[in-house]
Amino acid sequence: KNSTIVKLCRYDMEILRQGVYSAEQIKQAGTVQFLFVCSGNTCRSPMAEGIARKYLAEKCICGIDLLAEKCYRILSAGTIGIVGMAPTAQAEAVCKSRGADISGHRSTALSRVLIEQSDVIYAMTHFHLQQITSACPDVADKSRLLAENSDIADPIGQSEKVYEDVAETIETAVKKRIDELNL
Repeated sequence: KNSTIVKLCRYDMEILRQGVYSAEQIKQAGTVQFLFVCSGNTCRSPMAEGIARKYLAEKCICGIDLLAEKCYRILSAGTIGIVGMAPTAQAEAVCKSRGADISGHRSTALSRVLIEQSDVIYAMTHFHLQQITSACPDVADKSRLLAENSDIADPIGQSEKVYEDVAETIETAVKKRIDELNL
């Protein structure tokens, strides 16, 4: 069988010759999956997911809907297992003011499979990071706090100003973390 030849560019991948592996298999293997983790997956991690999608799309010079074609997948989940809840109105509003639409987001429970499938995992607090590495000890090298050595406080039930402050912290941290990866 012929070998598969792939041309890799900074934000793109092109199959020059298909061999043993299909284009879909190559794309799956080359996709970088980001995972943002908080407690309920209705405030912090969906804000981080939305802001990361927007920022990465800007870096790739493409629409957010084309990130998968550029081999990037950005997800979020919560440690307390809430499934199907919309983001809080305040989280949605602060993201919208930053050009990130999270209105279609629905909460997802953190699972071992999701952790193992992710290439880079960002936790909002030390406690979330501990929960991730307790569930899957072998992922410690790809798991870290989003905001370096500090926790990002949960804004749920707080004022719009608190949400704004949290969104600012998340946006700064997301940009720094993505830039560190030299994508």
